[in-house]
Amino acid sequence: MSRKFSQYDEHWKGVAHIRIPLAVLDSPAWRVLAFSDKALYADLRAKLRSTNNGNINATLSEMKHRGWSSSATLWKSLRNLERMGLIAQTRQGGIGGMSKICNLYRFTDLPVHDFPKQEPVNNSV
Repeated sequence: MSRKFSQYDEHWKGVAHIRIPLAVLDSPAWRVLAFSDKALYADLRAKLRSTNNGNINATLSEMKHRGWSSSATLWKSLRNLERMGLIAQTRQGGIGGMSKICNLYRFTDLPVHDFPKQEPVNNSV
């Protein structure tokens, strides 16, 4: 039995878009967020694909093209989203093994997928 597409479904077929559940938008956590926190949530959600939840980074170099220019504002918004439980960190970044690695995040309202390639490579052999 095939599913019939409504006119709405046909309009969005093949068009990139983000989905934010009403449960998130109606939550007390969402209401207390600053505008910059909500903007970052939308920007991170735009990076989400079908299987990369848990593999989303928020480096300033990648977020600059979306209008982010302050590392302090970016960091503050990331911390606020984490405190409110809307995102969670899946990998701690930093400098290790002569290689810089970034923090990775996931959305808490979606399932997480495994990423075996996420461990930093040690090039000091």
